[in-house]
Amino acid sequence: MSIEVLGTDHVDLTVNDLERSTAFYDVILAELGFRRIPDKNDVIWANAHTSIGIYPAAPEERGAVHTRRRVGFHHLNRTAIISSSETQSGFRTLPKRRSHYTRAPRNFG
Repeated sequence: MSIEVLGTDHVDLTVNDLERSTAFYDVILAELGFRRIPDKNDVIWANAHTSIGIYPAAPEERGAVHTRRRVGFHHLNRTAIISSSETQSGFRTLPKRRSHYTRAPRNFG
């Protein structure tokens, strides 16, 4: 049997401060084309292909500092298709909101 991976269905993130993280992701994810999904129990954003949810850390884990080399999730890389002018303006504005990039957007086209 052959399986073809089509993309990422959803990503769940555990955060220290749910209120602060919700405010941060409301801005960042809206700029990336996600919309907030009304839900009485969870904080979720989605687009036509992927959803992202955030959840509070367990009390005994709050305040823990994440590092890329700790056991657990390392990173997720997504590909987006946007115009050159949007790429450059978006890349300049998102870092001001404390987003982290390992490299600038590249043109593969």
